[in-house]
Amino acid sequence: ALDPRDPSDLARIVENQGELVAYADMCRDHTVLLDVPLGLTHRQVLSWRTSFDSPYATAYHPWIDMSSSEDQRDTLIRINPSAFAAGIIAERERRLGVQHGPANQLAVGALRVGDDVPADRHDELHLAGVNVFLPERDGIRLTGARTLSRRPSLRQLSVARLMIVLRLTLVREMQWAVFEPSNRELWAEVRRLVHALLTRLFEAGAFRGTTTEEAFFVRCDASTMTRNDLDNGRLVCLVGVAPAEPVEYVILEIALTATSNVRVEVRG
Repeated sequence: ALDPRDPSDLARIVENQGELVAYADMCRDHTVLLDVPLGLTHRQVLSWRTSFDSPYATAYHPWIDMSSSEDQRDTLIRINPSAFAAGIIAERERRLGVQHGPANQLAVGALRVGDDVPADRHDELHLAGVNVFLPERDGIRLTGARTLSRRPSLRQLSVARLMIVLRLTLVREMQWAVFEPSNRELWAEVRRLVHALLTRLFEAGAFRGTTTEEAFFVRCDASTMTRNDLDNGRLVCLVGVAPAEPVEYVILEIALTATSNVRVEVRG
């Protein structure tokens, strides 16, 4: 076992975690939950956090003690915090959808935290994107739901997860279009399909605004494509969504390439 208090071991831990984050960045279809290594000081935690920058990764602190139903002794066992976070995220998304963040939820079965985080340290960690478990009267509560991205638009886990769902859904639903000629009829059909998908998400509470016009926009016309795009049979559709938590639009670009591929990218 690696000891985070040993600098060389900590470096190996960070390297291993970095490989997980790099894999998530490459796949872009899931989220990696990282544990802040056990036993670090507050300053070391902040330093550890600077090693990562990804909307597909989150960090949790501190480790949590719980009892084991299979252990008849009175001693507690220490569990990595991402295990509790995974359960909270899964339950929240299954019940309410990915657009609802998992913050302010109690960790079921948690009895005490391995490290008390006072208010001033909690505020620093929250701003740094480290999600903290805090003991309260009702139990131990997950107080944050942020990613390790330095991009403000993808700082919220619910937004990052929503963008994953939206991108994968658009890639799947747009496959038919790669075999069609890029013309005004196709542009109109793409606008209709994407608008219908976003309307369903709007009705589910995924976006801000009281109307669809305030919540999102879909552009697929001559203004979204260059002459080079048109000459090479490339269709470009711009989609802007205002997720329920942040106030900014997050811009996605849908591209149908001449090689019969669908690509959806988050811009900005």
